[in-house]
Amino acid sequence: MSPFANDPYCYPGTDILINLENIRDQKTLNQFEAQTASACIARLAVDPIKGSSIFAACRRPIAASSAMFTHGPANSAKTLG
Repeated sequence: MSPFANDPYCYPGTDILINLENIRDQKTLNQFEAQTASACIARLAVDPIKGSSIFAACRRPIAASSAMFTHGPANSAKTLG
């Protein structure tokens, strides 16, 4: 539980940060974040960032398939930024 009462950045009654996937279970959120980060790192190996600005690369769509995580909605073409 968050040490701050009524933390506006956490789901009520939890210490889980509000997230775009609406995942409220910490273990599931940890799995999703690890799998998503791994997919992004693998993508960089085949499609490296070109140019001098990482910010443009951060706005590239990230495809999240249901195979990437065990719980939560499957979304395609999520955009960061």
